[in-house]
Amino acid sequence: MGFLAHRYQERFFALLDNGRIMAIGILFFFGSLFVYYHQFLNLLEIKMTFILWGGIGAIILFAYFRKFEDAFKKQTYIGRTLQYIGRRTLEIYLLHYFFLPGNLEWIGIHLMGNRNQTMELFVSLFITMMVVALCLLMGNIIRLSPTLGHWLLGIKTK
Repeated sequence: MGFLAHRYQERFFALLDNGRIMAIGILFFFGSLFVYYHQFLNLLEIKMTFILWGGIGAIILFAYFRKFEDAFKKQTYIGRTLQYIGRRTLEIYLLHYFFLPGNLEWIGIHLMGNRNQTMELFVSLFITMMVVALCLLMGNIIRLSPTLGHWLLGIKTK
């Protein structure tokens, strides 16, 4: 999909800039989520919706970052933070397992009892930010030793 978007970049950007097409895509994305959570689907339908969610979700995300690209530049706090995290994704990927909190059943029971997806989202985001922060902290501690940084995180030595 990325290859086709790049090959036909002008047409792709024209589609992204078309408000009606984006409205249809966004409505289809969230409408299919609503159907998925409120109606029984068979396995083939579930696989097809996941493929469609992935494609349409990637396009919506790309359109969002394209439209608000000024907010994600290095001159802004959000831009610097996201670029820093982006440069450290390998260590987050390698270390996150060790910082995943355990024994969160009580949160799950509470959230499932209320069926509040907004609360689920914010609790998940909070836990995610804590895990990522711990991974970045541990990565910086490992980087104190150039040898450990090289062997554990693949940092090139000078």
